[in-house]
Amino acid sequence: MRSQLILSLLLFCGVTQAQTNTATTITKKPKVVDTLQPSFIRHSVIATLAVGFADGHRNDFSVPSGFEKNNTSGFAPVYGKLEYGISNNMSVGVLLGYDGYMGNYYQLYTANGKDYKRNRSDKTDIYSAGLSANYHFGKIIPVKRLDVFVGVGFTLNNEHHSALPQGDSTVKLTDRNVTPTLKAGVRYYLASRSSLYADLGYDKNSMFCVGYSCRFMKK
Repeated sequence: MRSQLILSLLLFCGVTQAQTNTATTITKKPKVVDTLQPSFIRHSVIATLAVGFADGHRNDFSVPSGFEKNNTSGFAPVYGKLEYGISNNMSVGVLLGYDGYMGNYYQLYTANGKDYKRNRSDKTDIYSAGLSANYHFGKIIPVKRLDVFVGVGFTLNNEHHSALPQGDSTVKLTDRNVTPTLKAGVRYYLASRSSLYADLGYDKNSMFCVGYSCRFMKK
């Protein structure tokens, strides 16, 4: 009788211990914490590198009478941009840009009663610097990863021409002009500090840009 009682007690303790071990192994999965910062933050600094398309300078390339336009060649415009958030929805920015292309054309002339064409090229280098003010729609478009904005400003362009056709000859010329800018753009944040960048609008160098942004924030 005593041995049966001891055996029953041991069996009860074993079952209880097994249930305790099973209970302790079942744990709740930790909640995933979203550490992504808001799309636009006051006092943050955003650096952007971008490439432009639909070059306005190249599309406007033309030649006067006595010359015949050929094609243009070169690389896409490149930009470096830096923005600083002065409020919860406003930023100011500075821009540096470079656009270079070859404007190819024929110089027409007559010699010994015959018409001739002479291949010529105008190497054009355009260095730009500008300022902008930007409004960010974080409160109107509350999507955490999207920073949608519009910006207005101006750029100062320094255009260097190696052989610009004028009159019946070519000249080496440097021209300076100011261009107004109007852009609408978006950043899509892959992480709190890095994002893909795109904009659309007018600044003479290009009609739209794509690039990459990196954000620096106070700790």
